[in-house]
Amino acid sequence: MQTVPPTESGDIDDSASAAAGCVPHSTIEVEQTGPQPSVVEMGVAVLDRAYTLMSDGRTTDGIQALISGLNGLRSAFDAMRDDWAYFAQNVIPDHPVSKLLCDDPTTVAAHSRDENALLDYIYDEIAPEGTSNTGIVLGAETRNIPLARSLRSRRSILAKRIDEIAPNKDSSVLVIGAGRFYEGRVSPAVTNGDIDDLVVTDEDAKTLAALKAELPKARIETVTATLRILLSRTIEFNSFDLVYAPALFDKLNDLEARRLAELMFSMVRPGGRILLVNATDALPDTAFREAFLDWSVIGRSEADLVALTNGIPEHLVGQVRVYRDEYGFSNFVEVYRK
Repeated sequence: MQTVPPTESGDIDDSASAAAGCVPHSTIEVEQTGPQPSVVEMGVAVLDRAYTLMSDGRTTDGIQALISGLNGLRSAFDAMRDDWAYFAQNVIPDHPVSKLLCDDPTTVAAHSRDENALLDYIYDEIAPEGTSNTGIVLGAETRNIPLARSLRSRRSILAKRIDEIAPNKDSSVLVIGAGRFYEGRVSPAVTNGDIDDLVVTDEDAKTLAALKAELPKARIETVTATLRILLSRTIEFNSFDLVYAPALFDKLNDLEARRLAELMFSMVRPGGRILLVNATDALPDTAFREAFLDWSVIGRSEADLVALTNGIPEHLVGQVRVYRDEYGFSNFVEVYRK
Protein backbone atom coordinates (compact mmCIF):
# COMPACT_ATOMS: atom_id res chain seq x y z
CA MET A 1 0.00 0.00 0.00
CA GLN A 2 1.15 3.50 -0.69
CA THR A 3 0.24 6.81 0.86
CA VAL A 4 0.76 9.78 -1.40
CA PRO A 5 0.16 13.38 -0.32
CA PRO A 6 -2.19 15.11 -0.34
CA THR A 7 -4.91 12.81 0.98
CA GLU A 8 -8.42 13.59 2.13
CA SER A 9 -9.15 10.41 3.97
CA GLY A 10 -6.43 9.86 6.55
CA ASP A 11 -6.53 6.15 5.64
CA ILE A 12 -3.73 4.28 3.98
CA ASP A 13 -4.21 4.55 0.22
CA ASP A 14 -3.91 1.21 -1.54
CA SER A 15 -4.64 2.56 -5.01
CA ALA A 16 -1.12 1.94 -6.26
CA SER A 17 -0.17 -1.61 -7.08
CA ALA A 18 2.84 -3.30 -5.56
CA ALA A 19 6.22 -4.31 -6.81
CA ALA A 20 6.28 -7.77 -5.25
CA GLY A 21 5.91 -10.70 -7.62
CA CYS A 22 2.60 -11.97 -6.21
CA VAL A 23 0.79 -8.75 -7.11
CA PRO A 24 0.64 -6.48 -10.20
CA HIS A 25 3.79 -4.57 -11.01
CA SER A 26 4.23 -1.12 -9.56
CA THR A 27 2.57 1.75 -11.38
CA ILE A 28 5.59 4.02 -10.85
CA GLU A 29 6.20 5.91 -14.07
CA VAL A 30 9.75 5.62 -15.33
CA GLU A 31 10.82 7.99 -18.07
CA GLN A 32 14.27 6.57 -18.72
CA THR A 33 14.93 3.35 -20.61
CA GLY A 34 16.88 1.78 -17.79
CA PRO A 35 19.28 2.41 -14.93
CA GLN A 36 23.02 2.30 -14.80
CA PRO A 37 24.19 -1.33 -14.67
CA SER A 38 25.55 -0.92 -11.16
CA VAL A 39 22.06 -0.32 -9.77
CA VAL A 40 20.77 -3.66 -11.00
CA GLU A 41 23.97 -5.49 -10.12
CA MET A 42 24.02 -4.16 -6.57
CA GLY A 43 20.31 -4.69 -6.11
CA VAL A 44 20.29 -8.25 -7.43
CA ALA A 45 23.17 -9.07 -5.09
CA VAL A 46 21.01 -7.91 -2.17
CA LEU A 47 18.05 -9.98 -3.34
CA ASP A 48 20.20 -13.05 -3.99
CA ARG A 49 21.73 -12.95 -0.53
CA ALA A 50 18.34 -12.55 1.14
CA TYR A 51 16.87 -15.40 -0.91
CA THR A 52 19.75 -17.71 -0.01
CA LEU A 53 19.41 -16.98 3.69
CA MET A 54 15.64 -17.45 3.67
CA SER A 55 15.88 -20.66 1.63
CA ASP A 56 18.33 -22.00 4.20
CA GLY A 57 15.79 -21.38 6.96
CA ARG A 58 17.50 -18.24 8.24
CA THR A 59 14.37 -16.13 7.91
CA THR A 60 15.37 -13.43 10.36
CA ASP A 61 18.73 -12.94 8.68
CA GLY A 62 17.11 -12.92 5.25
CA ILE A 63 14.54 -10.24 6.09
CA GLN A 64 17.19 -8.14 7.80
CA ALA A 65 19.42 -8.50 4.74
CA LEU A 66 16.58 -7.22 2.58
CA ILE A 67 15.84 -4.28 4.88
CA SER A 68 19.43 -3.13 5.31
CA GLY A 69 20.55 -3.93 1.77
CA LEU A 70 17.65 -2.23 0.01
CA ASN A 71 17.86 0.77 2.34
CA GLY A 72 21.52 1.14 1.46
CA LEU A 73 20.77 0.84 -2.24
CA ARG A 74 17.98 3.41 -2.10
CA SER A 75 20.17 5.81 -0.13
CA ALA A 76 23.07 5.37 -2.54
CA PHE A 77 20.88 6.36 -5.46
CA ASP A 78 18.82 8.96 -3.63
CA ALA A 79 19.63 11.55 -6.27
CA MET A 80 18.58 9.17 -9.05
CA ARG A 81 15.09 8.09 -8.01
CA ASP A 82 14.32 6.84 -11.53
CA ASP A 83 17.01 4.20 -11.08
CA TRP A 84 15.46 3.00 -7.82
CA ALA A 85 11.99 3.07 -9.38
CA TYR A 86 13.20 1.04 -12.35
CA PHE A 87 14.77 -1.55 -10.06
CA ALA A 88 11.64 -1.79 -7.87
CA GLN A 89 9.33 -2.09 -10.88
CA ASN A 90 11.27 -4.29 -13.26
CA VAL A 91 13.72 -6.37 -11.23
CA ILE A 92 12.22 -7.12 -7.83
CA PRO A 93 8.91 -8.63 -9.06
CA ASP A 94 10.69 -11.30 -11.11
CA HIS A 95 13.18 -12.30 -8.43
CA PRO A 96 12.53 -15.56 -6.49
CA VAL A 97 12.57 -13.68 -3.18
CA SER A 98 9.31 -11.99 -4.22
CA LYS A 99 7.67 -15.37 -4.66
CA LEU A 100 8.83 -16.39 -1.18
CA LEU A 101 7.16 -13.32 0.27
CA CYS A 102 3.86 -14.22 -1.39
CA ASP A 103 3.34 -16.48 1.65
CA ASP A 104 4.04 -13.61 4.04
CA PRO A 105 0.84 -12.36 5.76
CA THR A 106 2.19 -8.82 5.97
CA THR A 107 2.69 -8.75 2.20
CA VAL A 108 -0.66 -10.42 1.54
CA ALA A 109 -2.48 -8.01 3.86
CA ALA A 110 -0.74 -5.00 2.32
CA HIS A 111 -2.05 -5.91 -1.11
CA SER A 112 -5.53 -7.00 -0.11
CA ARG A 113 -8.57 -4.93 -0.96
CA ASP A 114 -9.26 -4.46 2.75
CA GLU A 115 -7.67 -1.18 3.80
CA ASN A 116 -7.57 -2.28 7.43
CA ALA A 117 -6.00 -5.70 6.81
CA LEU A 118 -2.40 -4.56 7.10
CA LEU A 119 -2.97 -2.62 10.31
CA ASP A 120 -5.07 -5.44 11.78
CA TYR A 121 -2.11 -7.75 11.26
CA ILE A 122 0.49 -5.30 12.52
CA TYR A 123 -1.45 -4.36 15.64
CA ASP A 124 -3.25 -7.55 16.57
CA GLU A 125 -1.59 -10.29 14.48
CA ILE A 126 -4.84 -11.09 12.68
CA ALA A 127 -3.41 -13.00 9.70
CA PRO A 128 -5.27 -13.38 6.41
CA GLU A 129 -7.29 -16.58 6.17
CA GLY A 130 -5.30 -19.53 4.83
CA THR A 131 -1.87 -18.29 5.95
CA SER A 132 0.61 -21.16 5.63
CA ASN A 133 3.16 -22.30 8.21
CA THR A 134 5.85 -20.71 6.06
CA GLY A 135 3.83 -17.51 6.09
CA ILE A 136 3.59 -17.55 9.87
CA VAL A 137 7.39 -17.75 10.08
CA LEU A 138 7.82 -14.93 7.58
CA GLY A 139 5.15 -12.83 9.27
CA ALA A 140 6.91 -13.08 12.60
CA GLU A 141 9.71 -11.07 10.97
CA THR A 142 7.87 -8.70 8.63
CA ARG A 143 5.33 -7.80 11.32
CA ASN A 144 8.28 -6.49 13.32
CA ILE A 145 9.92 -4.20 10.81
CA PRO A 146 10.78 -0.82 12.37
CA LEU A 147 7.66 1.08 11.31
CA ALA A 148 5.37 -1.73 12.46
CA ARG A 149 7.01 -1.87 15.89
CA SER A 150 6.81 1.89 16.11
CA LEU A 151 3.10 1.89 15.32
CA ARG A 152 2.41 -0.51 18.17
CA SER A 153 4.47 1.65 20.51
CA ARG A 154 2.59 4.69 19.21
CA ARG A 155 -0.71 2.97 20.00
CA SER A 156 0.37 2.45 23.62
CA ILE A 157 1.48 6.06 24.01
CA LEU A 158 -1.75 7.41 22.56
CA ALA A 159 -3.77 5.17 24.87
CA LYS A 160 -1.84 6.56 27.86
CA ARG A 161 -2.54 10.13 26.76
CA ILE A 162 -6.26 9.33 26.63
CA ASP A 163 -6.14 7.71 30.06
CA GLU A 164 -4.52 10.85 31.48
CA ILE A 165 -7.64 12.83 30.53
CA ALA A 166 -10.14 10.53 32.29
CA PRO A 167 -9.83 12.13 35.78
CA ASN A 168 -10.69 15.58 34.40
CA LYS A 169 -14.13 16.97 35.10
CA ASP A 170 -16.22 16.65 31.92
CA SER A 171 -13.27 14.92 30.25
CA SER A 172 -13.22 15.27 26.48
CA VAL A 173 -11.15 13.79 23.66
CA LEU A 174 -11.35 14.30 19.89
CA VAL A 175 -9.68 11.80 17.55
CA ILE A 176 -9.30 12.89 13.93
CA GLY A 177 -8.93 10.17 11.30
CA ALA A 178 -9.49 7.47 13.90
CA GLY A 179 -9.75 4.52 11.52
CA ARG A 180 -10.37 1.43 13.64
CA PHE A 181 -9.33 3.40 16.74
CA TYR A 182 -6.65 0.86 17.69
CA GLU A 183 -5.40 2.89 20.67
CA GLY A 184 -8.92 3.12 22.09
CA ARG A 185 -9.11 -0.66 22.25
CA VAL A 186 -6.18 -0.77 24.70
CA SER A 187 -7.18 2.30 26.72
CA PRO A 188 -8.94 1.45 30.01
CA ALA A 189 -10.47 4.92 30.02
CA VAL A 190 -12.13 4.19 26.69
CA THR A 191 -13.12 0.57 27.23
CA ASN A 192 -14.58 1.37 30.67
CA GLY A 193 -16.47 4.42 29.44
CA ASP A 194 -14.52 6.88 31.62
CA ILE A 195 -14.22 9.63 28.98
CA ASP A 196 -17.31 11.83 29.25
CA ASP A 197 -17.11 13.27 25.73
CA LEU A 198 -15.29 11.05 23.24
CA VAL A 199 -15.63 12.06 19.59
CA VAL A 200 -13.96 10.14 16.77
CA THR A 201 -13.98 11.15 13.13
CA ASP A 202 -13.13 9.25 9.97
CA GLU A 203 -14.31 9.23 6.37
CA ASP A 204 -15.29 5.54 6.56
CA ALA A 205 -18.80 5.38 7.97
CA LYS A 206 -18.81 1.57 8.18
CA THR A 207 -15.64 1.51 10.27
CA LEU A 208 -17.06 4.12 12.62
CA ALA A 209 -20.35 2.27 12.94
CA ALA A 210 -18.50 -0.89 13.98
CA LEU A 211 -16.73 0.92 16.83
CA LYS A 212 -19.83 1.17 18.98
CA ALA A 213 -20.41 -2.57 18.77
CA GLU A 214 -16.74 -3.37 19.35
CA LEU A 215 -16.44 -0.97 22.31
CA PRO A 216 -19.87 -1.30 23.96
CA LYS A 217 -18.99 0.54 27.20
CA ALA A 218 -17.26 3.44 25.53
CA ARG A 219 -19.32 6.59 25.20
CA ILE A 220 -18.34 7.28 21.61
CA GLU A 221 -19.83 9.86 19.30
CA THR A 222 -18.82 9.16 15.71
CA VAL A 223 -18.66 11.77 12.95
CA THR A 224 -18.13 10.82 9.32
CA ALA A 225 -15.95 13.49 7.73
CA THR A 226 -13.02 13.74 5.36
CA LEU A 227 -10.01 15.86 6.17
CA ARG A 228 -11.12 18.35 3.54
CA ILE A 229 -14.45 18.82 5.29
CA LEU A 230 -12.73 19.36 8.63
CA LEU A 231 -10.24 21.85 7.19
CA SER A 232 -13.12 23.77 5.62
CA ARG A 233 -14.59 24.07 9.13
CA THR A 234 -17.93 22.92 7.84
CA ILE A 235 -18.13 20.97 11.09
CA GLU A 236 -17.14 22.86 14.24
CA PHE A 237 -15.50 21.23 17.26
CA ASN A 238 -14.26 23.02 20.36
CA SER A 239 -13.40 22.83 24.07
CA PHE A 240 -11.63 19.45 24.13
CA ASP A 241 -8.99 18.41 26.66
CA LEU A 242 -7.08 16.44 24.03
CA VAL A 243 -7.14 16.50 20.24
CA TYR A 244 -4.94 14.24 18.15
CA ALA A 245 -4.74 12.44 14.81
CA PRO A 246 -3.18 8.97 15.14
CA ALA A 247 -1.88 8.62 11.58
CA LEU A 248 -2.78 11.61 9.42
CA PHE A 249 0.54 13.43 9.71
CA ASP A 250 2.26 10.40 8.16
CA LYS A 251 0.30 11.09 4.99
CA LEU A 252 0.03 14.87 4.62
CA ASN A 253 2.22 17.36 2.83
CA ASP A 254 3.54 20.29 4.87
CA LEU A 255 0.80 22.71 3.87
CA GLU A 256 -2.05 20.42 4.88
CA ALA A 257 -0.18 19.26 7.97
CA ARG A 258 0.24 22.87 9.16
CA ARG A 259 -3.42 23.59 8.52
CA LEU A 260 -4.43 20.50 10.46
CA ALA A 261 -2.19 21.41 13.43
CA GLU A 262 -3.70 24.90 13.57
CA LEU A 263 -7.23 23.49 13.28
CA MET A 264 -6.59 21.03 16.10
CA PHE A 265 -5.30 23.79 18.38
CA SER A 266 -8.44 25.83 17.78
CA MET A 267 -10.46 22.89 19.12
CA VAL A 268 -8.89 22.64 22.59
CA ARG A 269 -9.98 24.45 25.73
CA PRO A 270 -7.56 26.45 27.90
CA GLY A 271 -5.33 23.96 29.67
CA GLY A 272 -6.02 21.39 26.95
CA ARG A 273 -3.50 20.10 24.45
CA ILE A 274 -3.00 18.87 20.94
CA LEU A 275 -0.78 15.91 20.18
CA LEU A 276 1.00 15.65 16.85
CA VAL A 277 2.54 12.29 15.99
CA ASN A 278 4.55 11.48 12.89
CA ALA A 279 6.98 8.83 11.73
CA THR A 280 10.59 9.95 11.74
CA ASP A 281 12.31 10.89 8.50
CA ALA A 282 14.99 8.26 9.08
CA LEU A 283 13.11 4.96 8.99
CA PRO A 284 15.49 2.14 8.05
CA ASP A 285 12.79 -0.01 6.44
CA THR A 286 11.59 2.55 3.87
CA ALA A 287 13.02 0.78 0.82
CA PHE A 288 11.68 -2.62 1.93
CA ARG A 289 8.17 -1.23 2.46
CA GLU A 290 8.18 0.60 -0.86
CA ALA A 291 9.45 -2.42 -2.76
CA PHE A 292 7.42 -5.24 -1.23
CA LEU A 293 4.48 -3.65 0.60
CA ASP A 294 3.88 -0.59 -1.61
CA TRP A 295 3.60 1.30 1.67
CA SER A 296 5.28 4.64 2.19
CA VAL A 297 4.88 7.40 4.74
CA ILE A 298 5.93 11.03 4.94
CA GLY A 299 8.44 11.15 7.76
CA ARG A 300 9.46 14.26 9.69
CA SER A 301 12.21 15.07 12.13
CA GLU A 302 11.35 16.44 15.55
CA ALA A 303 12.24 19.94 14.33
CA ASP A 304 10.05 19.57 11.25
CA LEU A 305 7.13 18.36 13.36
CA VAL A 306 7.49 21.29 15.77
CA ALA A 307 7.61 23.64 12.77
CA LEU A 308 4.09 22.58 11.83
CA THR A 309 2.88 24.49 14.89
CA ASN A 310 4.54 27.79 13.95
CA GLY A 311 1.24 29.24 12.73
CA ILE A 312 -0.37 28.89 16.15
CA PRO A 313 -0.54 32.30 17.92
CA GLU A 314 2.40 32.34 20.31
CA HIS A 315 0.49 34.15 23.07
CA LEU A 316 -1.88 31.17 23.30
CA VAL A 317 0.83 28.53 23.60
CA GLY A 318 1.74 27.15 26.99
CA GLN A 319 3.97 24.16 27.57
CA VAL A 320 5.43 22.29 24.59
CA ARG A 321 6.68 18.72 24.98
CA VAL A 322 8.71 16.84 22.38
CA TYR A 323 9.51 13.15 22.69
CA ARG A 324 9.82 9.89 20.75
CA ASP A 325 8.52 6.37 21.03
CA GLU A 326 10.71 3.71 22.62
CA TYR A 327 12.32 2.86 19.28
CA GLY A 328 12.90 6.43 18.14
CA PHE A 329 10.84 5.93 14.98
CA SER A 330 7.79 8.08 15.86
CA ASN A 331 8.04 11.69 17.01
CA PHE A 332 5.49 13.35 19.30
CA VAL A 333 4.82 17.04 19.92
CA GLU A 334 2.35 18.13 22.60
CA VAL A 335 1.24 21.75 22.61
CA TYR A 336 -0.82 23.02 25.56
CA ARG A 337 -3.18 25.98 25.30
CA LYS A 338 -2.86 28.72 27.92
